[in-house]
Amino acid sequence: NVSTPPVTETETDPGATSATGEESTLPTEVILDEIVKIDDLGVSDSKILPDSRWYGFKRFGRNLREAFTFDPVKKAELYLQHASQELVDTRKLIDEKSGNQEAMRAAVKSLTSFEQKVADIKDQATNLEEHRESDRIVLQLLDKQIKQQKILQHIEQKVTGDAPQSFTAGLIERVAATRERASNHVCDVVS
Repeated sequence: NVSTPPVTETETDPGATSATGEESTLPTEVILDEIVKIDDLGVSDSKILPDSRWYGFKRFGRNLREAFTFDPVKKAELYLQHASQELVDTRKLIDEKSGNQEAMRAAVKSLTSFEQKVADIKDQATNLEEHRESDRIVLQLLDKQIKQQKILQHIEQKVTGDAPQSFTAGLIERVAATRERASNHVCDVVS
C-alpha cells in the first residue's frame, strides 16, 4: 500500500481552474513543474526570432557546427540543443506575435526545423549504440523531450486563444503533428 504525503505546508494557486472549469488549488510545485524555463533546456534567450530575415543565418551557423562535429555523442547533444533552441525561439515568437500571420508562418517553419532536429537525433542514435555515454544521452533526451512537449502544449494553447482565426486550425494541427512525431522519434531512440 503506497501512500502519498498530504499537501500541507505548500503554497497554492487559488486562481487555478481544473479541466472542468471549477476552481481548484494546486500546489506551487505542480504549477512550477508545468512552467519550462529556457534554463531547463540549456539554451539562451534569443533576440533574433524565426520571423526575422537574420534567423536564416542562425540556422546556417547551427548546421555548420553540426556538420563539423564528428563525435557521435557531441553531435547528438548539439542536435538536442539546437532542437530545444528552435522550439524556445518558436515559443517566444508566438508569445510575442501570435496575432501576426507572417509570424505564425515563420512559427510553422520553425516547428518543422525543430522536428527535423529531433529526427536527426533519431538518425544519430545508431552511432551511439556502442558508445559508453549512450545511456546518459538517452536520459538527457527523455528529460528534454518531456520539457519540449510542455512547450509544444503551451504553444498550442497560446495559438488557440490568440492566433488569427483563419490560421488557427492549420497551426494547431501542425503543433499536434509535431508533438506526435517528436514523441515517436524519441521512442525510436529509446527502443
